[in-house]
Amino acid sequence: MTDLVRAYFPSWRLGYRCNPFRALTREEWYELALLPEGWQGRLESLPALTLILGEQGSGKTSTLMALQREYNELDLQVAYEYIPPGSNHFKHHLRDLHVFLLDEAQRLTKRSLQSLLVHTAGSTHPELHLILSSHSNLTQSAANLGVTSMTLSLDESSPSFIKKLIERRLEFFERTGHTSVRLTPKAENLVISHCGSNLRLLEKLLYEVYQTWNSENSITAMHVRGLIEDDG
Repeated sequence: MTDLVRAYFPSWRLGYRCNPFRALTREEWYELALLPEGWQGRLESLPALTLILGEQGSGKTSTLMALQREYNELDLQVAYEYIPPGSNHFKHHLRDLHVFLLDEAQRLTKRSLQSLLVHTAGSTHPELHLILSSHSNLTQSAANLGVTSMTLSLDESSPSFIKKLIERRLEFFERTGHTSVRLTPKAENLVISHCGSNLRLLEKLLYEVYQTWNSENSITAMHVRGLIEDDG
C-alpha cells in the first residue's frame, strides 16, 4: 500500500470502498434503509393512517424510505414527500396513489392536515393509505374525522435492530474479495449503549471510529471509549 493511499484513503486498508458511515446519497439511503422489526409481511394490511413517531435522529425518514422501497417492489403507486422547515402544506396530488408517505407532518397547518385526512375518512379516496412521520401525535385529529390509525414509536429501537443497521452499512461498503474490519462485540455493545436509539449520533460516532482506526485488527472497546470521552 502506498503512502498516498494510507494518507487519503484511510478506509481502504480496512476493507471498505470509503468510510462506511459517511453521509449517504439519497439512492444509498433508499437502498440501505431497514423496515422496523415485525413489519415485514404487514405492509398490505396497515390501517388508513399510520403515524411514525420519534425524536430527531430516531430513524423516521429512514423508515419512510424503507417503506417506499418495499411498496415499490409490490408494484403499488407510492409517493414520498418531505415538508421542509418554513413550509406547512403538502404538494403531491393524491389521485391514483395507494400509499402517501409524508415526512415531518407536524409542520402541516390544521387545515392542511384535515385536507389530507379527509381522503381516507370516506369515499373520497378509500384505497389510500397515509403513513406520516411526526414529532407530535396526530391520532386525535384522525379520530375526530373517523380515520382508523395506528402508531409506531421509534424511540426504543432494540439492540438487535441497531446491530442489523450497522452490519448492513458495513456489508454495503465492503471491498469485493477483501476481509473488512469489524468492531469487537464489546466495542459494538458500547456504541449501542452510548447512542441508544439516536441513529444520527450512532452514524456520527461510527464515522469517527472508522476514520481514526489504524489497524487491520478488530476495533476495540478502548478505542471507542476514547472517542466518546474526547467528545464529552
